Amino acid sequence: MEHRNLRLITNANVRSANPYLSLFYRALSNHDVRLVGNMKLSRSWLRKNIDSFDAVHFHWPEGLLTHRPGWVRSLQRLPGCWRCGEASKWLSPPFRLLQLREFLRLARNHGKQVVWTIHNITPHEGESPIQRRTFECLASYATLLICHDGATARECRERFQTEAQIVVMPHGNYDGAYPPPRSRELVRRELGVAEDIPLLACLGNLRHYKGIDLACRAVECLPSNVHLLIAGKRHPQFSAGCLHSMAGSPQITLVERSLTEQEFADYANASDGILLPYRSVTGSGALLAALTFGRGVIASDLPYFKELLSGAPDAGKLFRVGDAAELASVIPEYLAIPAAIRGSAARALAEQYDWKRVIRPVAMALGERHAATSVRLGNATHAELSGESRT
Repeated sequence: MEHRNLRLITNANVRSANPYLSLFYRALSNHDVRLVGNMKLSRSWLRKNIDSFDAVHFHWPEGLLTHRPGWVRSLQRLPGCWRCGEASKWLSPPFRLLQLREFLRLARNHGKQVVWTIHNITPHEGESPIQRRTFECLASYATLLICHDGATARECRERFQTEAQIVVMPHGNYDGAYPPPRSRELVRRELGVAEDIPLLACLGNLRHYKGIDLACRAVECLPSNVHLLIAGKRHPQFSAGCLHSMAGSPQITLVERSLTEQEFADYANASDGILLPYRSVTGSGALLAALTFGRGVIASDLPYFKELLSGAPDAGKLFRVGDAAELASVIPEYLAIPAAIRGSAARALAEQYDWKRVIRPVAMALGERHAATSVRLGNATHAELSGESRT
């Protein structure tokens, strides 16, 4: 039996600020796996579109719980109806979980694959009971789970006790995802940082789990000729007080807004290294982005960072999680490595994570399951037709 291309739908916004999604699906398209659209979490949508896809692929499923129907948002705008919006914050998550469970049940009953890329074992800002049940529900219906490192795969199997196939796909690099950076000298001049001043950077959304406060405390323990750039949009749960202290330090430049792709490229290229003092992490696009730009990193010694940086001592240094004093002591060790050596080591490591290479385990797993499903459906159809011919 001839197998057509596998058609994927997803819950994620592929045009989001994170280039990971477009890089992922572009790489899959070279293996006869096509992204054909976005899903809607409703029974009626699923029944209407059941023949238009072969697999549904989830990223960051906690976002499904925060969605509010259009009619609720419209009602909120009416005078005196703001309480409807407040009520929906409490009522929507359980309702959405019920919708998700029914969606997954129907999809599996129709022979569809359910795929989940586990970017986070638990949500970054802490896990609520409803979020845990959402993750457990998705894991119980999944046919394929994608993890970015071996430690996450082991934790996933232990936590969810799932029967799904688990595939380890290293996070790919960001080659071609960002525009060429402007000159280092120009960008540093705009930031007010002299060319001979070591510049370290924390780039991306400002969130507590990233340990940005640790980076601030560490840099302030160092001589005044070390500067820290913090650039990104503040998450609602990120402490405003922490931001005020950052803005008041002469060693820290704060750019509090969403970065354009050009700005991200400019700031990464202008820096001497990227700080990743995370308190927790499952996978990190920030690490691969830094390496892609030929910038070494100083990261907390979490399993993901340890696994990826092992064997590449010139591309990055590790410090004990949550220890600002140890981070302060490691920064000079990192800066003592000649910039050319750091840059070459970082680029060499990034090149090991080319998307053509890292996507293969996922493409193979999807293809094998698609072929097996097609054979089963074909046999069922043949049996049905044979039964009709005998009557």
